Amino acid sequence: MSRSDRLRRWPPLSGSLVALGLALFVLPSALNVPQSNPTQTLEFAPIPPQDDQPPPPEPGNVETLSLGTSSTAPAGDADGDAGPGLPPPPVPDGVGARPVTKRCVGNPPRQTEDPMSPPCVAHFDGDNGGATHRGVTGDEVRVVIYFDATSGGNVGGRFSGSPPPGSYCDLDLPRDGGDPGCREAESRADHGYVRFTRAYSNYFNARFQTFGRRVHYWVYFGSGSDPTEKRANAADILQTVDPFAVIDQSLTSGNDDAMFDALAARGVLGIPANYYGAEPHPASLYWQRAPHLWSFSPDVEHLVDNFVSYVCARVAPFLVTHTNATGIDGQPMRGRARVYAFYLPRDEDYPGLQLFGEQARERIISECGITPAVEASFAFNGDNVPSNPNDAAQARQDVAEMQAEGVTTMLWLGGTNHYTTPMMDSAGYYPEIVILGDGESDELFGSRLHPARVWENAWGISSLVFIERIAGEPGMVACFEGDPGMNRDQCMVAKNAYRQHFMLFRAIQVAGPNLSPTTVDQGMHAIPAIPSGDPAKPACFYDPGDYTCVKDLMEEWWDPNGQPADVTGIGCWRVVQGGRRHLADTWPTANEVFTDPDAPCNSWTFGFPGA
Repeated sequence: MSRSDRLRRWPPLSGSLVALGLALFVLPSALNVPQSNPTQTLEFAPIPPQDDQPPPPEPGNVETLSLGTSSTAPAGDADGDAGPGLPPPPVPDGVGARPVTKRCVGNPPRQTEDPMSPPCVAHFDGDNGGATHRGVTGDEVRVVIYFDATSGGNVGGRFSGSPPPGSYCDLDLPRDGGDPGCREAESRADHGYVRFTRAYSNYFNARFQTFGRRVHYWVYFGSGSDPTEKRANAADILQTVDPFAVIDQSLTSGNDDAMFDALAARGVLGIPANYYGAEPHPASLYWQRAPHLWSFSPDVEHLVDNFVSYVCARVAPFLVTHTNATGIDGQPMRGRARVYAFYLPRDEDYPGLQLFGEQARERIISECGITPAVEASFAFNGDNVPSNPNDAAQARQDVAEMQAEGVTTMLWLGGTNHYTTPMMDSAGYYPEIVILGDGESDELFGSRLHPARVWENAWGISSLVFIERIAGEPGMVACFEGDPGMNRDQCMVAKNAYRQHFMLFRAIQVAGPNLSPTTVDQGMHAIPAIPSGDPAKPACFYDPGDYTCVKDLMEEWWDPNGQPADVTGIGCWRVVQGGRRHLADTWPTANEVFTDPDAPCNSWTFGFPGA
């Protein structure tokens, strides 16, 4: 199935979105600003290039765009209704024509050191339109960061008991106990979540262009995971803060759609808790709430597209290659025709993973011509190693069936489980394992929990960003710059939330001065569909009816003896071709995954003290 065919599978756009798309592509003269000086800093949001202009010669994403105004899109009033457009601010004469108030970097300049950051907008002093939407004034953008209320656990210092459920912490008030809603239990110090959120508030407000407004953060400690409680949380947030946006950093992530329904109905932007390490969400979660929900990591459908195209190109055409084990008949598996097992997640707490497994299964059968000899599943998803005798018995039965059927190759269709691999090790059974990385199965901590002799035969694809050294990971850099007093363990935890904050500030910047969900939608969907040429910079763009950023994945294999550059412990995912990333349908048909034993290790880990 080609990329154009897949685009036809997306739901039809609403009338407002269709009109917006037509405005972007039919009225280029109204949206493009000529750039007589290509090095100058402009004060607008990204827009697509003119139809008669070729794409930039060097592959890239947001930073390759010309810049233009979003003022042609209607402004939103405090209740989300359309209002009159605002005239664009004047274009400066060139670099130095106005004072530089944002410290940009690079050539061409961008806002921060993060390769994915938008083009530099170093100064703004025009009319930002004032109250362009609810939660927005001429001076600030109100944003709530949603955490679970906690009663214990200590991660990197000051990550133990939180304030009571329903507590707020206004980060613009004095720190170190100035607001009771900020405090760690039985302490006058900031709770750990509050502290790293304050660091990110400092960093992003200082580095991104927000057009004369400060992004004003509140931390909210919610509780409960059933729909009624989630809607109650949303109602409380709306009444107390009346924000422009909510970032969900809860770990329960149960029934978040109920909360986002309530927020979107009131015109509030949302960024769900699907940062790396959480399950993917279906595309319907986003387009049913358009344009109010945005994500950095891919949705289920884009992951399925890429994984199926990978299996068809890099697995199905070839004989067994990536195991030195013998089959139950005592003969080597290597060189045989592949015999497949499908291994699917069935944990009811992870519907996104279940959907991925079901869709991937159907399409691998129909598009890759693979018929599995065994179909197995697991009921518990996660890195924790539980002790449920029923699940252990099921895993033992599954392994015995795969051995009996001569399975050489497991297609692990999403999720993480630590019952089956120990059973395989106990049985001396070591088939190939092909995974779709979901942020847990392809990060260091979870992979090191598998028996090394089993997991050394694992390889697959991942949407994670290649990080050569964890010290240079953008979330770590932002954490330390926002609060130089943070320690490494605290920033290791903080970095897991970095992309959500990044998404928020990029949305604000690409929307331009006239901030509303409509102008965010315009700016985000103006990003051209350009492949990435940089392993640290995924291709980020938005298909019609699509609200998730990352579109390409990298290939990797597990080396149980690999040592990441600056992360303790042994074992790492080695990236193929230096972490080169591929869009769906661009995987070369070749059997070359394990050809470089010295391929670089990806240092990305979900973040634990001492890592």
